[in-house]
Amino acid sequence: MDIELQIVLVSILAMIGIIGMPLYAFWMLWKKSGEAKHAQEERQHQHQHS
Repeated sequence: MDIELQIVLVSILAMIGIIGMPLYAFWMLWKKSGEAKHAQEERQHQHQHS
């Protein structure tokens, strides 16, 4: 395996890691907050019905 090719692959993986990790963390937080908001809205609707 060429050293140049290895360097390219490692740098691509590093770029994906550096960009992907914050995006993944942000997506997880956004998904969690969205689910929490959805649950709150459902609870409010149930409260109004009773």
